[in-house]
Amino acid sequence: MASALSVQRLSASQVAVAWSGSTANAQVAYIGVLDANGNVLSQRAVTQLPVQANLATSSTARYVGVRVVYQNGTSTTSYSPLR
Repeated sequence: MASALSVQRLSASQVAVAWSGSTANAQVAYIGVLDANGNVLSQRAVTQLPVQANLATSSTARYVGVRVVYQNGTSTTSYSPLR
């Protein structure tokens, strides 16, 4: 199953991020807001479905990302530009 990352700006300082994809054997999903260098500005760990969170942003925020960690130690990561 392909994954999809959805981002909705709620205000100048907050976004709603949702991820859909294979959650079979998923242990945790980290949803974050990143700057242009990939540094995490805001992050939340999600352990229950649905994989979504509202996160704070700042003027330096450029991307959102989701890293899903599976029980066997593997992970998948998706990024999207913040618009």
